[in-house]
Amino acid sequence: VTGGADRRVSFASDDRMLLWFEAAVVDPTTGDQTPSGFDQVVAIDTATRTPLARRALPGRFGGTRTSPTRQWVAMSPITDLGAGSDTLVVDTESLATVSLVGDGQIYELRWNHLSDHLWTVAQQGTDDPSVALRRFDLTNGVDPQAQPDREVVLPNYELAVWTGGWMTASADDQWLVLAMRNTMTNAPALLVMNQTDGTYRISPGNGPVGFAADQRRVISYYDDTSSPSGEQKLLLVEPDTGALTVVDTGVSAGKFWPLPDRNEVLMAGVLGERVRRISLDGASIVEYATNEFFLDGMMVRQARPEVVNTRSTGQRLLALDLDSNAVRSTDIGSANDLSALPARDQVALQSGTGLVNLYDLARAAMSWSIELPRPSATDAAYQLADVPCSNCESARGAARGRAAGAPRATLGLRLSDQLAVDQRH
Repeated sequence: VTGGADRRVSFASDDRMLLWFEAAVVDPTTGDQTPSGFDQVVAIDTATRTPLARRALPGRFGGTRTSPTRQWVAMSPITDLGAGSDTLVVDTESLATVSLVGDGQIYELRWNHLSDHLWTVAQQGTDDPSVALRRFDLTNGVDPQAQPDREVVLPNYELAVWTGGWMTASADDQWLVLAMRNTMTNAPALLVMNQTDGTYRISPGNGPVGFAADQRRVISYYDDTSSPSGEQKLLLVEPDTGALTVVDTGVSAGKFWPLPDRNEVLMAGVLGERVRRISLDGASIVEYATNEFFLDGMMVRQARPEVVNTRSTGQRLLALDLDSNAVRSTDIGSANDLSALPARDQVALQSGTGLVNLYDLARAAMSWSIELPRPSATDAAYQLADVPCSNCESARGAARGRAAGAPRATLGLRLSDQLAVDQRH
């Protein structure tokens, strides 16, 4: 899969992988590659590792969001972000594309948890900005002329940032919350919508946002400017009544992470404070004996009440026991890139030298270790065969070698008890 740049991978099914990338223009004389400004998607059979179909996209797109049924991938444009930017929806089986007409610069996309309903958030205008929130029903397919079944446009509001966590939905998809900022008062605010009937309220609160495990309370930030310590408090919002509850944390300028199976959050400050577990029912606080636990790379183990920090801090893997409140530390070597496999209770560790390890959390030991093949500048670069995009739905591709300078490869590993590695790349 050498060639192109900004490669991303998603899975339409266990046996069908989608590779998204910016296509490259190859100089026929020198073999040099330059970005084309257009993305492509290639469907790949994960069993045989062969391309099945290819589709050229009408520009550059980002934020590949896969629907709950995995039938659709939605993306927002990053090449033309002017008024009228469209959201692109790709059928993961046929690779056919449909544009949902937008209005303004698309900042965020998200699917409901349980159904193929797609939310788009756009910011309109610059001098007098407004926020447009729309939901499209894709449960019965995509209509090029589709109109949103939920829509609200809020003048005098803007989106504070362009990142995940500022829009979220309750686990049952009844409530949707979007963090914004009032341009008249410069005050943060939350839009809380009932998806059942489309009614909504504007509430105090600052993003990012999340839901408590009971799904009855929105968790947001509350800045207490009167606090001499500068404590970062939390603000709980009941979406059905709008009732507000302030939660003390004892953390300054911190980040929170909701625990999915109990009405608690983990919170850590950015100034070196120790990690705290805070109850949302009574505000009891447990402080852990570590200030090296980061909240942006975590997983909750299924086999035991433990939260694992999947970032290498001092070459160690940290775990917080939610029952005993103990902190467990494990040496993981020189890993600098970690990915959690929650269903397998395992963590994949990768070092800068190309060494990949699979670490078993239950056994506290490595399951296997492998060094990835590293292409050299003298290797032949393997590029996917050109597939006529007018017939991408049924076309079958084959890999063919073609020298094109220093190759850049993506390697897929099949995880099993006995790892077999195909070193073709």
